[in-house]
Amino acid sequence: MITSKKKLKEKKHTKQDLAEYLKMQDSPIYFIGVMWKLKPQPVKEEYVSLVALLVETGKLDEIRGEYFVAKNKDECVRERYFSWQQWVILLAVERGIAKKAPDRISVRSGHGCGKSATVSWLLLWYLYCHYLAQVNCTAPGQIQM
Repeated sequence: MITSKKKLKEKKHTKQDLAEYLKMQDSPIYFIGVMWKLKPQPVKEEYVSLVALLVETGKLDEIRGEYFVAKNKDECVRERYFSWQQWVILLAVERGIAKKAPDRISVRSGHGCGKSATVSWLLLWYLYCHYLAQVNCTAPGQIQM
């Protein structure tokens, strides 16, 4: 079914639509959850308060993998989780948006922890959630793009 431009203009947006949009603008983690039904890797019960404290105080570089329930790549895909490393990157972005941290982020990381996927999510989030957005994206080679 093709919708005409006239019908699109006639659609009335509710306060709930606006609230949802504003929440997505402020939280790439929320956007990823809505768009792809993904959620962060779960924190082990004994580390929940420690991780919450580290997030609240902005000490994201002190969050460690052993604080999270161990999941291999297949389990994460099947159970719709993104990795704790991706979660930390996205938290840093959210802190930057909220002016609680610098708006420039550097990621020191190994191979296969989800940096490229996270950047892809952030590019899509920005394009979808910010009116007339334009994003420059470069990489050393075609494969990385």
